[in-house]
Formats: sequence, structure tokens, C-alpha cells
Amino acid sequence: MRIFLIQHGLIDRHTHFYGETLGWIDVLRRRNLEHRLFVHRDADAAIVEEFEAEPLLPYVPGARTVTDPVTDQLDSFLRFSAAFAEGCTGFADDLTAQDVVIVAFATERELFGAAQWISTVPAARRPHIVFHFVTPDFRWAVSEDRQAVKGDVAYHRFAANQLAEVSGHFHFFAGNEKLRHALRGAFNRAVSVAPIPMIYPAAADLPAWSGDPDWRPAHVGFVGEYRKEKGGGILPEVIEQFCRKRPGRRFFLQVQHEEQARLVHERLGHLDDLDVHTGQLSHRAYVSRLDSMDIVLLPYNPARYALRTSGIFAEAAAYGLVPVVPNGTWMSDQLAAGQGSGVAFAEMTAESITQALITASDGFPVLKEKAMAGRSAWRAAQSLDALFDRILDQVASAS
Repeated sequence: MRIFLIQHGLIDRHTHFYGETLGWIDVLRRRNLEHRLFVHRDADAAIVEEFEAEPLLPYVPGARTVTDPVTDQLDSFLRFSAAFAEGCTGFADDLTAQDVVIVAFATERELFGAAQWISTVPAARRPHIVFHFVTPDFRWAVSEDRQAVKGDVAYHRFAANQLAEVSGHFHFFAGNEKLRHALRGAFNRAVSVAPIPMIYPAAADLPAWSGDPDWRPAHVGFVGEYRKEKGGGILPEVIEQFCRKRPGRRFFLQVQHEEQARLVHERLGHLDDLDVHTGQLSHRAYVSRLDSMDIVLLPYNPARYALRTSGIFAEAAAYGLVPVVPNGTWMSDQLAAGQGSGVAFAEMTAESITQALITASDGFPVLKEKAMAGRSAWRAAQSLDALFDRILDQVASAS
């Protein structure tokens, strides 16, 4: 058995695709499994070299071509499905029926693309194909209790039906139970819940890079992508309010590029308790940053995270940090179930988020003790090893 891993969202170190790929390669190497990794064709050359990857796929998950808003959904579905199929032909000749292809971030486009592509592979050589779904279709309306979705599922159903016509060995995984329930209805096929595809290394076990910072300890931190759905629009006001109401409690903010840094400085440059880092971090520097923070702020738009998981929340639970998260999300579900230790905010307003952050800050010693106590159980249940074991079990049972 060989593993063909498709991680077409991997371009640079800014997004979760990089950390997840580190985990996948670590798991596959530890298990001595022969593998090939396929990434975005424009992936940074250093990443291609680091992973011995093959830059093959021409688009990232969720890409759009808005040539006509009336036909955007259909156009994007057809265009990117065909592009995925074309990309996969780059390794089709090397496949056997004993191999497993894993699409690490799947949508209905990858399903239909796989159907087009796999039909060109001789039936005797068609491998198992695993699709890991991280997000729902954001055009769907999610019920208040997040138990039902309303919207057009025709593309999902069509893609799954097309795939079933040419393959009997495909497997669907979803990142959490509520997403699994939604996708099962959309596909009208079985979907399994997937543990989170994460690893949790110690910073000391990761390679150092030139330019890795020496971090000043921070009481609160925002790390990862600084963008609207993750609270980028509201975050400056939250920082302003928190630093004013709890002076002396240092805040760390990561932004992606110089223009963001300039705007943050214009708005918050007067704050003595704020440290801003601009740009990407090595994995070692990132984990070291987590190690030197108390609270991780996740001011995410709850509508965008109603049915999806968060890698940074998973890291908070694994490393014993205290997260502040939106209510009505998988993250708040975990806290309510005793997984991790943090505080949920009720509304997507600066006042609500700031109050939750103050609650976490003032109650930090108790929350931290619980967070540290739950680390081992979280790491065992929510990891790439756990996900890969589940994939292997399902593939074996279907072979």
C-alpha cells in the first residue's frame, strides 16, 4: 500500500495546510509508508523541497471565478472539477488497486473531478479514494441549533452519484458530527466523523530557522491568518478595549503582511502592551509562541464556523492554553463537553468578545489548571494518528 496525499491548498506557511502537511508526512514516515505528496503548482520552492512534494494542482480549495454572478456556482464547479481531474492525471499511471489516495481538503468539486479522472484509470488499477471534508457549502443556511441545513445540495449529490458510477472504493470523512450529519444528507451516502488532522510537537523537537524570534511572554495572543472571517475587522477594537480595561496584560497579534501591520500601527500604535509580528512563522517559532502565551483569542465569525473545526483551538487544547471562542460553534461545543478549558462569547461584537476575554483573563489560574489536566486525552483522541487509523480501518473493511 502506498499513500498519495493531495494537499492542493498548500502554497506557503501562513495557513493550516502547512502544519497539517507536516503532520501527515510525520505520520507516514513513522509508519514507513511509501508516499507521494501533491501540492499547489505555485507552492513556495522551499516548501516543495522540504516535503519532496510535487507541485501539480492549479487551484486552492474554495477558489472562484466570478465571470458572471448568475452562473458563478456552476462555472466554478465545472471549471475546478476539470482542473482537479487534469491535475490527477499527473500520477494516474503509477496507481494500483492497493494504493490509497487521500484528498486532505475536499469539496464537491474534488468529488466530481475525481469521478472524471478515475474513469480514465483501468478498473483493475483504481485505488481507494478518501475525501476529508473540513467545511460545509457556505451558501447553505444553518439552523439555529445547527442540526439542519437548507440550500442547494444538487452539486454534492450529483458529484457523489457520478463518483459511485466509476468507483466502489471511496470514503467520506467530516471534521465533526454536525458537519457529518449535513453532508450525509447532501450526498445521501455514509459519512464518517474524522479526528482532527493535527500533530502536537514540542518546539524543541522542531528544526530552527534563521530569523526565528525570541518571544516576549504574552498573556493573550491572536495567531494565524488575520482576515475578516477570523475577526480581523473587529479585533483592533477588542485589543483597544482589553488593554484599556486590563493594563499590563500583554497582547500579541500576528498579521500577514506590511499593509496590515501599517493599519494596525495607525490604530493601535499607542498601546504599550501590544506586540505585533508581521509575516509567516516557522513551525518551531509558532509552537514556541503558543508555549509563551496564556490565552488564545479566536474571535471567529460564528456563521462561518457553525459546522467546522479549528486547528488553533485543537492546539490550544493540546498545549494547555485557554481559548476564547464564539458561542454556537464546534469550539464552544467542545468547551461545553469538557474538552479544553476556556470561555465562549455570545455575540460577534467588540464588547461581547472583550468581556469574554476579561472573564478568561481574570479567571485564568482555574481555567489553566483544567486546561493542563485535559491535554493528554485530547492528544490521544484528536490527532492525525487517530485519523489515519480510522482511514486504514475503513479501507481494510471495504477491501
